Amino acid sequence: MRETENEPKIHEEAVVLSPMEFLVDFKDSIKQARERVLVQAMTFEADHVNLLIANALLEASARGVPVFIKVDGFVRIMTADTPNYLINLVKKDGGWSKHLRSENERMLESFVSAGIDFEMTNEPKLVDKLLMARGRNHRKIFLVDDVLYMGGLNLSQKVFEREDFVIKITDKDIVEMAASVYKNTKQSKSSTTLPCGSDTEYLIEGGGMNSLIIAKAVILIDRARRRVEFMTSLAPTGEIRRALLRAVDRGVTVRTFSSWAQCRTPFESYTPNRGSAHAKLLVADQWAIFGSHNFDWRLAVLKTEEMSIMTSRTHIVDPLRKYFEKTISET
Repeated sequence: MRETENEPKIHEEAVVLSPMEFLVDFKDSIKQARERVLVQAMTFEADHVNLLIANALLEASARGVPVFIKVDGFVRIMTADTPNYLINLVKKDGGWSKHLRSENERMLESFVSAGIDFEMTNEPKLVDKLLMARGRNHRKIFLVDDVLYMGGLNLSQKVFEREDFVIKITDKDIVEMAASVYKNTKQSKSSTTLPCGSDTEYLIEGGGMNSLIIAKAVILIDRARRRVEFMTSLAPTGEIRRALLRAVDRGVTVRTFSSWAQCRTPFESYTPNRGSAHAKLLVADQWAIFGSHNFDWRLAVLKTEEMSIMTSRTHIVDPLRKYFEKTISET
């Protein structure tokens, strides 16, 4: 039956995937792709995990599927969490980091040779060897045909070993907006909000000193009346922390999950049983923000380029809240 404007849109519930679940699902989706594959990440390393994705991309391109890849110049600054200028000094890994740096370049060259539309954003300058996070494009977009995988995952095995997630979304307006952001280079260099109806916004940061995403997160926390769940790699700081404390004063239940335990705070704090946290998530009552941003004001100072989604769509928010509950239950 043809959908009318008065009929509610029925969306398939979004699925939250662990890093390894994402690897399998994304790789299989690429193998079945027919129309397009878009990949954007801060880094893309040729380790044994992400070569599975790289090979699937090459195979898709060989089948005639349009494949687009954007990788930030960070890949030429850091390898396996080791600054490239220090790799020759690293002895304990048996030369693995040095080998991986060479393999990274070979993999990127293979994309170009295969005719893939490849772009390296923010080619590193000399100063970037010292301020490695400065001015980096930190956004993550993984899109196959009409499916978007959204989260904060970098294509590096080190990150796959941390607590993180990717959410699989099929809402057409959200998927198409991600494709638009990917392709619109001029837009991607500015900070703006891009609405998807009345219940969803893309939050785009182009490297300015003031964080749009943090400002939106503070608004959601200040409006919360029942509960706030917050996940990030580092302990909440600055305006985010002050907003969480204000929420507690109002009687809101506040729970946080990060790599560092929260000492002397009036809200519940959880840390991973092993490894570290890399997830980036805020759920405040019926609203959620998720994406590449770490909710850390220092990233605004470093002028990183970010992309997050803010939404109140139940079929997206509910799975994210369930993911938070499951994660803290295992700590």
